Amino acid sequence: MLSLYVQETLNTLLILQSDPFIGQLNAIFGKVSRIASDDVTLLLISSECPPLLLYCLESFPLSSSQLASLDFTINRFFMKLFRTNNIDTVKTCQSEFGFKVPTTLLACRKAKFLCKINQCDNYMLRLFHSVT
Repeated sequence: MLSLYVQETLNTLLILQSDPFIGQLNAIFGKVSRIASDDVTLLLISSECPPLLLYCLESFPLSSSQLASLDFTINRFFMKLFRTNNIDTVKTCQSEFGFKVPTTLLACRKAKFLCKINQCDNYMLRLFHSVT
């Protein structure tokens, strides 16, 4: 029962975090969409939006479907920016522009988070780290 509650809470957290993220994406895209180059737009997006989406998620265990939903928002934005529906084109554009998808960023943040827990002197945190 507790695991079901935690899972529902995590799903709610993901939904609540995606709303400001999408709002920020749309705000940036609406202001600079066709005025600025794609490089500038992606630079603004990569500096402003991922922290909104990934805030505190490194401390939670996410399922593969939850991770896929994080990438989905970025993939849809790329489809909108480059006016395509082909996921292969989107992946190529992401790699050419050096844009990291949320799952990659989250993996780096999670490794850094677990490293900090491992270095901590608190016994309970280290016990938590050994369980995960």
